[in-house]
Amino acid sequence: MNEQHYPSIVHAVRLFIADNDNTAFAVESYLPPTRILRCYNCQVYDDHVEAHCPNKNNPVCFRCAQHHPYDPHCMNAIKCAHRQGEYMAGNSSCPVKSEKRQEKNQ
Repeated sequence: MNEQHYPSIVHAVRLFIADNDNTAFAVESYLPPTRILRCYNCQVYDDHVEAHCPNKNNPVCFRCAQHHPYDPHCMNAIKCAHRQGEYMAGNSSCPVKSEKRQEKNQ
């Protein structure tokens, strides 16, 4: 198969494989998940990354949301830096992350 066959395969409803069982598979488009950037220094979504963080001197721990650099041995209670939920910043449970993803998908 060469590249000229790809468009017809992508737009097909079923893909048949030439084997002894005449196997057929439903064809579905693949949409990769929308990527949401998060600054690992201040935890802000979709604005900048750590290398370009305007808040270099004011880090926020992604584990506990307190103002200190992330420490893998941080013993503070887990808290989201965005809505103070009981999950770490960047977790899929974060409503702010979900809102940003919905904005991008519109």
